[in-house]
Amino acid sequence: MRLMARIFVVLLVLPLVASARGRDKATCPVDKKTFDVGDKTPHVSVNDKASYFCNDTCLKAFAKEPEKFIDGKTVGNCPAMKRKTAKVAANRRIVINNDLWYVCCNDCMRDVPKTPANIVGNLTDPVTKKSFKPTNDSPRSESGGQIYLFEDKDGKAKFDKEPGKYVVKFGS
Repeated sequence: MRLMARIFVVLLVLPLVASARGRDKATCPVDKKTFDVGDKTPHVSVNDKASYFCNDTCLKAFAKEPEKFIDGKTVGNCPAMKRKTAKVAANRRIVINNDLWYVCCNDCMRDVPKTPANIVGNLTDPVTKKSFKPTNDSPRSESGGQIYLFEDKDGKAKFDKEPGKYVVKFGS
């Protein structure tokens, strides 16, 4: 009987241990809590590195003042001038598809928005939520000074009708 009870406990606990091991952990940049990252965890990419938030309230606080919560060391180099350090400052921030990109200088602030596909890898289409590789010919819109690239013209048309539905406004 004892053997059966032990086998039952092992069969019951083993899947819980395995699933706990498979989860990624993150620390929210706003409230500094450590939590499990799931498929629906709110996040923003900063210079192509994901920043995860423990809830939507923290994401909204971050969006108002992203530079307050970003550690300059984690941003790394400018995505355009690969060997120069990016500057974490509102006047060096470029938003592409609700992701943040920090650059090093005024030249990059001028040039990157003209051809954003040159610096980004895959993006998430703000309408379809599908990942795609943009080109400099990808359909494009701007909203509040932020750049949005789309997988196709249909996504752009939907976005243009209701941009507020898809835009995360960064900065106050």
